[in-house]
Amino acid sequence: QIFEEMLAQGCALDVPTFTVAITACQKTQASKRAVELLDDMVKRSLVPDVVAHNAAIGACKKGSPSAALGILRGMSSSRVKPNVISYNATISSLGGKGLWKVVLDLLKEMDLGTLAPNVVTFSAAISACEKGRQFETALGLLDELKARNLSPNAVTYSAAISACEKSHQMEHAMDLFQEMQRDALVPGLITYNAVIAACSRQAGSLLAFDIYDGMCK
Repeated sequence: QIFEEMLAQGCALDVPTFTVAITACQKTQASKRAVELLDDMVKRSLVPDVVAHNAAIGACKKGSPSAALGILRGMSSSRVKPNVISYNATISSLGGKGLWKVVLDLLKEMDLGTLAPNVVTFSAAISACEKGRQFETALGLLDELKARNLSPNAVTYSAAISACEKSHQMEHAMDLFQEMQRDALVPGLITYNAVIAACSRQAGSLLAFDIYDGMCK
């Protein structure tokens, strides 16, 4: 609100001020306003830095994957080099809509651009495969993560298990669940729900109840 008042009064605004306003948009997922502010910076001959771009991409996380991808692509024309956070935020936005093919292209692009995907990158990519019901691709990404000497976390396993559950792959889901426990990672409610759902479909209620009992202990 203070920023909008400053804007209305014609106050001189700089890059940090705009960045704070865009970050506020990120917190409220006001994607349209974030993009408008980014464009307004350019019109004022201000150069948005990577932090401003990343905040704008983050504002598009839940509902505007095309806008997130557009901002990422626009960084090159603005001579701003995207970083891992830029790609992670874009992949997360695309993944929310199950756009797994575009996500895989971005992973390749990161490698070609000498940016190393991290656990957050792979977790978001696996989640995209889960939304797109591509369990084999999700498992392949999990294997690739390990091959790069990265350690999957609870979020990574949860996404992979959910991908298996949605494709009715109980055995794969159970294998990942057990692997997760061997790695001393604590399953969350979403993970338990996915494993229980997978077991209920293929192994009847008994195994599902056993897992539920383990969750309650």
